[in-house]
Amino acid sequence: MSNDTTVYLLISSSDPLELGCALAYLRNKDKTWGLECEEVRFNEEYGYFFRVSGWANENAWNYKITGDGGEIDDLQSRFPNLEMEGYYSDEYSAGELGGSEKWGGDKDEDCPMFCLKLIFPSLSKANGWQGYSFRDLGDYVFDNLSPFSYESGSCENPQNLKDPVTISFCCEENEVVKDDLWREVKVFLRRLHAPHDVILVEECYYSASTLKKEELWGKDSKDSSRVKASEVMVFLDALAADEDSSPWDLMDNLDSLIENDLNYLDEKENNVIHCAAISGNLKSISKTFLTAEKLLEKNQDGLSSIDLAIQHGYQDQLPEGVQGPNFESLYSQSKVLKQLEENGYAGLVSRIHRNFPNPIFSAE
Repeated sequence: MSNDTTVYLLISSSDPLELGCALAYLRNKDKTWGLECEEVRFNEEYGYFFRVSGWANENAWNYKITGDGGEIDDLQSRFPNLEMEGYYSDEYSAGELGGSEKWGGDKDEDCPMFCLKLIFPSLSKANGWQGYSFRDLGDYVFDNLSPFSYESGSCENPQNLKDPVTISFCCEENEVVKDDLWREVKVFLRRLHAPHDVILVEECYYSASTLKKEELWGKDSKDSSRVKASEVMVFLDALAADEDSSPWDLMDNLDSLIENDLNYLDEKENNVIHCAAISGNLKSISKTFLTAEKLLEKNQDGLSSIDLAIQHGYQDQLPEGVQGPNFESLYSQSKVLKQLEENGYAGLVSRIHRNFPNPIFSAE
């Protein structure tokens, strides 16, 4: 058992009555340390749920949160139908909780978890938008920002009109991708005219300490008291309309393309790269998006962006090396060779490549 253990739990159930009883039980326990418990909420992923955070000096006072006889173990024994997931942090280790047991590793190991919090201080000013109460607006924004939900996410709803709505997303990513995700969320929110008081915060997955903080609109940011309800409603309207967006709507914004934009499809299942190939706008898309894998994605007619560019006379806009008629078969072969090489068959790869030269694999 370790001193100074902090836990973060999400507790859910298909039975709201049982969940309410569990919440009341936790709040009424008499301990010298306490658990902070949010209200019961509902969403499609978890059903009915509430979140809990707490801390204990498990050695000194013998008030355990984890392990046999600890707070989590006690709750599970009294309410066996509850589903629990969460993580912990102590001075030696950090990681996931398996029931009440710690499943973490050495705390000095690199942590690949990226936790992004989006804080909307003025969202409650749109109280009543499309029939949503201010308590429900956070869940609405959370559900409709699904492109950025990554592996897990949650929404902290305000208890009163002065509290901000906070949306949290977590994913396992390296530093390079983390920076990309931070940038793409900013582009997405700005495109939707998010309120000028929105704040982005990066947190440590285990300790919840702030690693980075940035105002979405930089020098154009406002204090929430200066943000009008009409500005918040413009953002919510844009968020509602985004679900029906077409890739053709992005042709004037190709220089600020983000990964999420590739999810939009037209009636022929063309994505934004297909549309750019048809309209002669591939030159406006960053080369980071014009990868072989993306260029070879097929639409409903079985045509790739390469096929469409050639068909519409824009072959010269394709990246160098992908314009040949045999590119797709060469690319498929190079993937197989690379996989064989990674699996330890370097000799076989060398013989295949010697007999069937592949310029794409050579370039790699």
